[in-house]
Amino acid sequence: DKLRIYAEHGVKHCWLVDPDAKTLEVLALTGDKWLLAATFKDADPVAAPPFEVHTFALDVLWPEDEIPA
Repeated sequence: DKLRIYAEHGVKHCWLVDPDAKTLEVLALTGDKWLLAATFKDADPVAAPPFEVHTFALDVLWPEDEIPA
């Protein structure tokens, strides 16, 4: 379980990206538990820990639909 390993090594935040659902879930380590800190979908503006000073539109992560030739 990667989250357990991350916690053991002091990682405080984890971003889970699902390109099929076009979502981002931000988890924060609180004590010994991972808690959902934020969720984003589609083209939501993202400003999430630990990078909340940097904002970007989530849809920059999704490839543009291919245009038929």
